[in-house]
Amino acid sequence: MDELYQRLTAYQTAMSLARNMLRQGIISEDDYRKIDTIIAKKHEVSSCSIFRFESPKSLDNRPF
Repeated sequence: MDELYQRLTAYQTAMSLARNMLRQGIISEDDYRKIDTIIAKKHEVSSCSIFRFESPKSLDNRPF
């Protein structure tokens, strides 16, 4: 369980940075989706995991 926690934490940390970049207009929604795919693959987070986000548009309603 410790390894899973570390992988999910690393994924969430990287995606938090990507969300901030998206909100600031540094990257596009397409870039965000590409980053999500790459980071999820790197940290072995399944595409159907509850820890992944639906789409960049849904970020406006999230409390992050």
